[in-house]
Amino acid sequence: MRRPDVQAVERAAAEFDRIGRASFMKKYQFADRNITYEVEILGKRYPSKAIFGAAFAYMPDGKARDSETCNGTEAREHLARLGLRILDRRGDQPQTQADRIRDFVITNMIEPARQIGEREVEIVSGDVHTRMGLESAMPAVCGVLEGRIFAERAIVALIDRRSPIGSDQPSSTIRYRFELQGGGGIKVDRVALERLKAKFLSTYPDFKSFDDSPSFASMERDYKHAVVLQAARTIAVEGQSDEVLGAALIDLLAGRAGTECNLIDWRAQKVIDNARAAHPDLVEGATGRLARAGNAIGGIAEYIATVWPVMRGDLPSNPYAESRMFPTMLRALVEPDAVLPIRSTPTDYAARLLLGNPAFANAPLARDELERVNGMAREMFRIMDEEWNWNPRDMWDVQGFIWVTCKDKLEAPLELDAVPVWMVTSLWGREDGLPRFVERNEWSLLTDTGSPNNRRVREMQVGDRIFLKDFVPRARDLPFNSE
Repeated sequence: MRRPDVQAVERAAAEFDRIGRASFMKKYQFADRNITYEVEILGKRYPSKAIFGAAFAYMPDGKARDSETCNGTEAREHLARLGLRILDRRGDQPQTQADRIRDFVITNMIEPARQIGEREVEIVSGDVHTRMGLESAMPAVCGVLEGRIFAERAIVALIDRRSPIGSDQPSSTIRYRFELQGGGGIKVDRVALERLKAKFLSTYPDFKSFDDSPSFASMERDYKHAVVLQAARTIAVEGQSDEVLGAALIDLLAGRAGTECNLIDWRAQKVIDNARAAHPDLVEGATGRLARAGNAIGGIAEYIATVWPVMRGDLPSNPYAESRMFPTMLRALVEPDAVLPIRSTPTDYAARLLLGNPAFANAPLARDELERVNGMAREMFRIMDEEWNWNPRDMWDVQGFIWVTCKDKLEAPLELDAVPVWMVTSLWGREDGLPRFVERNEWSLLTDTGSPNNRRVREMQVGDRIFLKDFVPRARDLPFNSE
């Protein structure tokens, strides 16, 4: 669904004023308590999350979001992008120590790393404590860094927590490693992306958005969504060992669980089946642990470290593509909004076009490669959602776009100059007008009539280029050798 524009937001604010705060909050199902952030609209302050959710109702074919379906961080970021001022009500009262720690870490450690394009950042608890000049506040620092509120406000995911002595208690030596989310600072080549968009739309002429395209749904979206739902049901079964869960998920990916699935090609499936036969329970256990891993990137890296040694088997070549495909496909079923399901060839070609270099080395999938293609996919998702209004559901829609547009290479575009170039005469009446044109830094015809030449002159635009054809009004003593 397209996000509200500023007119929709202002209409929601007008309704707030018209029916009153209590009625507005009740109508759109937002609790009127513990409100931290407000948005300033035409000089008045409103609860940002509630206004954002209600504004959806003022968009074409829109439906309001309530407190359960509206994300506060998304609300603040979108309203700020519309040029509206976001106010923190905590500025009206003393901040808690936890709030001060969150703000300090985000301002001084998270955002500087994000601005220079880092994908991860490591923070030592003692550094925060020292730089803030705190006293006996190590439990508060560690509590903030490990908390949900910090992760949501900073838009990060905790990848790793390491204590030199293996303790789970707060201390000054704990190292926290965070993944910077929200695109990871990656920018894509927009010209190349527009070419892929044109190819996608030519493939699916009925496409309006991901949830309004019967042809794309039947070819790509519907069966993948069915597999995602079946994976959720499989994981929800209680009491399963990692091996039992892993075996069930492998069968689901292979299309052997009663749900149509062609995500894994037969070569990749053969690699996995051979490894299972040669090493019973090893692959199944690693698959189950991958599905249950608290962090997607770390879980995939651990899976590859465990399974790669047995994937090679007696194959004539290294199964590098399979090391990328299987773990990312499986984790994308478990966490479809966070992991790009990788098919090596189209993903690599997409990276060459959009990022300027290949996605993968000739080796098993590496952690930095995974982070980079996920960052590319998140940026594509953002553009599809916020700029194209395509309403992607999750990374499977990005994967479908990449598969459709990048499984075959694009034809090379014609390199045409987009700026018109006009060849004009240097005559000024019957004289050579070149000195005059150069002196005045302008060009024109001597007379403005209704002739075809004058009509063409009126078609010229500021920024067009002029190719001046010089004129020498004499037949002798020419300024060049005419022999």
